[in-house]
Amino acid sequence: MDILIIEDEENLLKAIEITLKKENNSVYISKNKSETMQILKEKKIDLCFLDYKLPDSNGMEILKEIKKLYPETEVILMTAYGTIEMAVEAMKNGAIDFIQKPFSPEDLKLRLDIFKNSKFFSKKGKFEEIITENKEMTKILEEAKKVSSTKATVLIRGESGTGKELLAHFIHKNSERKKMPLVKVNCGILNENLLESEIFGHEKGSFTGAIKQKKGRIEMAEGGTLFLDEVGDIPLPLQIKLLRVLQEGEFERVGGEKTLKADVRWISATHRNLEEMVEKGTFREDLFYRINVIPFYLPPLRERKEDILLLIDYYSNYFSKEHKKEKINFSKEAINFLLNYPWPGNIRELKNFIEWATILYFGKELGLEEVKKKLSCKSYENFETLKESTEKMEAKIIKETILACGGNISKAAKVLGTKPNTLFYKIKKYNIDVD
Repeated sequence: MDILIIEDEENLLKAIEITLKKENNSVYISKNKSETMQILKEKKIDLCFLDYKLPDSNGMEILKEIKKLYPETEVILMTAYGTIEMAVEAMKNGAIDFIQKPFSPEDLKLRLDIFKNSKFFSKKGKFEEIITENKEMTKILEEAKKVSSTKATVLIRGESGTGKELLAHFIHKNSERKKMPLVKVNCGILNENLLESEIFGHEKGSFTGAIKQKKGRIEMAEGGTLFLDEVGDIPLPLQIKLLRVLQEGEFERVGGEKTLKADVRWISATHRNLEEMVEKGTFREDLFYRINVIPFYLPPLRERKEDILLLIDYYSNYFSKEHKKEKINFSKEAINFLLNYPWPGNIRELKNFIEWATILYFGKELGLEEVKKKLSCKSYENFETLKESTEKMEAKIIKETILACGGNISKAAKVLGTKPNTLFYKIKKYNIDVD
């Protein structure tokens, strides 16, 4: 991490610096307010250790200014004059911790470990399994962390291969239910009868082949999280039954009469446009509102170009260990190509590509021609798909219409011939600034 120590006592400053550098952190030092604000302006600091008494200001005032100007930078206040009242005031003003002098190196390292675990963040932008340096993705993960501590129902949307299941895992693993199971149902691969039995379970003899009682995924997820992947593929008759569980927390197994309680946290995911499905009558509007309490939209990889090299490096390391091969290398021309390739299959496509390259080209430098041949395309420098062009035009029209309607979403939706819900979805999807 990048850590700033703000302390005017030379010996203590040096001791803290040595301890933090031993933990492989990049450490910056400051002895007053003006130096502090200059460093924060020039560097992206993860954490500050801030002394309460400085020559030109007190720590509480600097704390307030840091949190106002750089809210993502966290602060631990240090003081030799600590009181409970001071600690409470520090926390109210945005400090994450309060440490009283003198303190040992072990105490300092403990505070650092607590901070790292609370942030789920490392220098490479890795939030658990989700690797990113993209601002939009980082914001999504921070919001997901907040949502994790609640029981709110979540809907994750995005193209295939963008990491919807990983985000569901992230939310579950950061929730109070993390010690209980996360159970997944892929709603897009089973027919209606099998899907109903899979979700709700069935009683013995309830249909041909039901030779014994079977618990459904709802019961398997008791006390934990149920992840409905491709929820947009659930048939209409089954949507009614699912709506009841979400509304009342009750259900029966197929062929059963006993009413069972459902203590699960619901997370759904889809690559489909549910608002359009609601308009066409293929997805129930009331069910849509039930699953869409907290929505997340994951951007495609082509909109996260700063993550492409991160992911190539991550999967190159992963598959070299997995297959006991040397790490794959790419020529400069191949890297430039990969950065401009549209990745229609998103992260899943990139992952499969790196595994293919590691197995067949280990120990070699993979050039542009081999990469082009594998990805079955010609040059994609400055490539823009028809879908991208259409979406850009749609986003432009939406923004102009909203501005022309004075920011009134309902009025803009009427002008555009769509529903306000659909318009809200597209505003979120295209990240349109309507303020």
